[in-house]
Amino acid sequence: MGVYINKSCPNCKVSLSDGYRRTKIPDFLGLPKITCWKCNTIINTGLKPYSKFSYFGKFYFWIAATITSLIQGLLAGMMFYLPCLLINSDWAVANIKYLFFTGLLIGFVWQFRIYVINIKWVEEEFKNKGESMKL
Repeated sequence: MGVYINKSCPNCKVSLSDGYRRTKIPDFLGLPKITCWKCNTIINTGLKPYSKFSYFGKFYFWIAATITSLIQGLLAGMMFYLPCLLINSDWAVANIKYLFFTGLLIGFVWQFRIYVINIKWVEEEFKNKGESMKL
């Protein structure tokens, strides 16, 4: 279940995010400082690029990413299996391990790919723009 977390500028109170997150896993990957698009105030986010994580922080990040990816994979596995079960139950029951594993693998790889893309994006932005990014 998603949660609503709104990040706003402390100076002008304008919203800097859409507010919705998929999970309650703490978010600690991102740019350390952002610049408000409305009033140009520099805001400390408390986030870090991946290259600045400690060994424990990297370990925790990948454990959380793996667990989230497995949950997404399980959901994808169910989405692959259930329609086949409704259409042809004998065939689906006989091939459950293949259908479910295929969905699990696709969902896991897709979600894991998103984490890698996010790391690359944050690292590039941090390298190109330094500590601050205008939102």
